[in-house]
Amino acid sequence: MVLVYCWDSRLRQRCRSVEPGEPGLETLVRAMQKAMQEHDGVGLAAPQVGDLRRVLLVRRPDDPPERVQVMLNPVLIEAAQELPGSKKAAFLFPASTAR
Repeated sequence: MVLVYCWDSRLRQRCRSVEPGEPGLETLVRAMQKAMQEHDGVGLAAPQVGDLRRVLLVRRPDDPPERVQVMLNPVLIEAAQELPGSKKAAFLFPASTAR
């Protein structure tokens, strides 16, 4: 699975909603989980791998890589003012990190 970076126009497109069990969804989730493991990631959205569906995978930094929470059609309700203390690279921005 190839990651999509910040300059890719797909990241500015509206994603479509998904239904649990829809064709190809399980395959997408497995591939995204593998990509997260390969890059030691803690979060990955489907658009970051070029798929315009509203799918998000997250894991706590201290959890094992295979323990991932899958979110379908997530909605951001509130954003934190400060980022957690762990330092992780951002998939979309090569050579960048967040604190």
